[in-house]
Amino acid sequence: NFSFKRSNLQSSCLVKWGETQTLAVVSAEIVQPYADRPTEGMLQFTISLTKMSEPSASHQKSNSTAILANEIHRIIERGIRDSQALDTETLCILAGEKVWQLRIDIHILDNSGNLTDACALAAIAALQHFRLPAINIGTGKTVEVFDSDTREPIPLAIHHTPYCFTFGLFEDSLNKSRQFIAIDPNLSEESVIRGRLTIALNVHKEICTVHKNGGLAVSFETVMNCCSIASQKVVNLHNLLKDELSKADAVEKEEREQRLRGKSTYNDQFKEMIRSMKDSDPMVTDNESLNLSHLKYQELHTLVEVNEENDSKMAKNRKPTENKNSQLLSKMMQSTEKVEEEDIMEISELKIDQSESTKANVETVEITKLAVRNKMETDEDIDLTVGIKKKKRNS
Repeated sequence: NFSFKRSNLQSSCLVKWGETQTLAVVSAEIVQPYADRPTEGMLQFTISLTKMSEPSASHQKSNSTAILANEIHRIIERGIRDSQALDTETLCILAGEKVWQLRIDIHILDNSGNLTDACALAAIAALQHFRLPAINIGTGKTVEVFDSDTREPIPLAIHHTPYCFTFGLFEDSLNKSRQFIAIDPNLSEESVIRGRLTIALNVHKEICTVHKNGGLAVSFETVMNCCSIASQKVVNLHNLLKDELSKADAVEKEEREQRLRGKSTYNDQFKEMIRSMKDSDPMVTDNESLNLSHLKYQELHTLVEVNEENDSKMAKNRKPTENKNSQLLSKMMQSTEKVEEEDIMEISELKIDQSESTKANVETVEITKLAVRNKMETDEDIDLTVGIKKKKRNS
């Protein structure tokens, strides 16, 4: 079971190998290269194994944790770095001056057996999921690093993918020349095995490294048998990891597109808010409008919702006036009789607050004005404006 996560200059992979859980985190930074390798980047591994991850920590020897961590560290370095699975020359930025340094921190969360295979799988999976950010070399050899939303990052140049397979070695108590092997030993089996044999190979069935930590001596036939079993298992494991990486990349791509759409929406909403501010108050200057430029997308989105809520409240407060206007207008348009003078005076007494008036209010008053003029059968001349109405009679 795999769980991937990626951000700028970092990626992580959580591997659940049975009940064993390991977490690998890949991070990158720009450093100065080694003097003897000026065009090659750096690849460093660290193993974090504490007694808290052991099911019976109180019964462990004081140095057993450090010994196991060093052994896993050595196997992973030989399997990934020494086998040149990663092209370190592609990590060079400026020869002899600046290169990328990749740091792989492996944390053992739960030890239920076969830590070597779980740690190696988490490390190579995190490297495959990692993306290097795009860079630009400016004047003075300054390096500008772009985030993933500005420029799409690029994957690492991985030539092959090594996988580790560990075998537990047992000896027949009745026949000393007879041996038994168990692939992927759990914690109970590890407590009684006489030795371990770890083989790292890729999907092309090329052996990257072989490690044996002492213990029971193994014959050539036993080693070849273990290699044959590992070559059969590596194909299924490679296909499983490939499918999980494809799913994780699809999720990351969708999230990136959503972020880019969010930023585009932010820019549109920001421009619309500035335009609305200037329409409502022509005295708003560009310097005042820049006070909103520091807001993030979510903050601006919340501000827009608040403004919409305030507009809704203002419309609710204007509702009685608008209803009264609508009733009087309906009466004028439908009635065949002469409009009463008290109705005219009632319209003239309606006051509209200029600060809260909208286009709809202005249109309502103008329609009312036209209806009154068409329906009046007297010699009265009524002049209606927004908020002011005058009445004159011909002598």
